Amino acid sequence: MEKFLTKIKEVLNQANEEYGLELDVAGYLETIRQNKDEFNEVLEVYRKTNYMNYFEDETEGYTNGEIELNLNDKTYTLTLLTEFREGKYCMCKPTDRGYNEEHHCCGNGCDWEAPVIQISKSNTVRVSYQGTARELWNLEETKQNKSDEINELRKALNENLQYINEIATNIYKINEQLNKLQRAM
Repeated sequence: MEKFLTKIKEVLNQANEEYGLELDVAGYLETIRQNKDEFNEVLEVYRKTNYMNYFEDETEGYTNGEIELNLNDKTYTLTLLTEFREGKYCMCKPTDRGYNEEHHCCGNGCDWEAPVIQISKSNTVRVSYQGTARELWNLEETKQNKSDEINELRKALNENLQYINEIATNIYKINEQLNKLQRAM
């Protein structure tokens, strides 16, 4: 677990430097320690790969970025979040007991944001064609031949429909002439 925590610390400190962030490194590390059972699978992946990546927030401030670990077809994403903890509006003064100069607060009973890590696991399934290149070429050729055959049948159907329309028109004309002759009698 300590190697994992050391790597998380390194990744978060590097993100703070590279991106000018102020990630709560100690808070996220303690969150992992307090919830270590939830990190068993992630820890196992890290033991096998010794590798993780930090990705800067792309949600316009809804997260503090993500750390990703990959192993074969599985991706584990640790989304760095904060959770608002409601207390009272901070009115702490430097003369108050336990006052922290850096945070301008005593840290007891005031509103604050706690570090949260959301663990997501996704499986990637990769499938590929089962067969030889020649079999694939034959399938493509068969598909093209069927497409050509369908186009020829459509053309023949259109020609036959035109012929049927011509016959129907001739029958209509002959029928009208016949009606004229019968009326004239």
